[in-house]
Amino acid sequence: MSDLDLSAELNAFIEKVGVKNGFELSNLPENALFEIHTRNSVYTIVVLDPQNGAIALMGSRPDYKEPDIFAFFGSSFGMSTSVTRVGWVGIGLHFRMRSLDGGLFTTTEVKHFVMLNDPSKALSIRKRAEAKRPDALIPETEDELALWQKNFDKEIESNFAGEYLPIVQKWLAKFCINGKCRAATFFFAAKSAGRLKEALLLMPRHYKEHWMYKHPDICGDLITPSDTYQWEKAYKEAGIPAPS
Repeated sequence: MSDLDLSAELNAFIEKVGVKNGFELSNLPENALFEIHTRNSVYTIVVLDPQNGAIALMGSRPDYKEPDIFAFFGSSFGMSTSVTRVGWVGIGLHFRMRSLDGGLFTTTEVKHFVMLNDPSKALSIRKRAEAKRPDALIPETEDELALWQKNFDKEIESNFAGEYLPIVQKWLAKFCINGKCRAATFFFAAKSAGRLKEALLLMPRHYKEHWMYKHPDICGDLITPSDTYQWEKAYKEAGIPAPS
């Protein structure tokens, strides 16, 4: 029997799913509402997409008074460790997540959880968080998106041939819709300047430095000053003029 401080509600939930001292976020239903109590703070969380780890979170800290959307990673054994049990919410561990603007955040160790039954509160938190989600510049109905993607793919295939085409396609696939447009503009400029090879060689490092930490909805787009800086840096390092 564990001596960790578990709430009565969580004890019932853990018994139901058959695990100890934690649970997989993916086992919760959409719009599930719960609190995590850490050593320093209390956070209220609504599950937006249990399979992809999307959550809305607000907390007792001054910078988390209003809910925002985060991508949940899992739980780690320390504040700075990279060893993380993906998708796991664990007592005695550190809750790790990423904000829409790409910032990484790790809580102090989780002391206990409280599972809440308050659908109206969950809906309110969700709506307030999703109101902050950036709008895509491209229409997102299924038909419009499919048509846009078809035309976009055709344009890429007609402009990049041979060994470079699959590499360009690989990098474009990593970005959101707006990010694809910005990346394609970068590749077009590099090709026109005779610097496509150099531009493509930059991508692994730039992606690892910055874009891999971005939420898929905004990866590659200009949401924060650091996003703008990253693209400007890419143009400069590739030796091509940035768009005015």
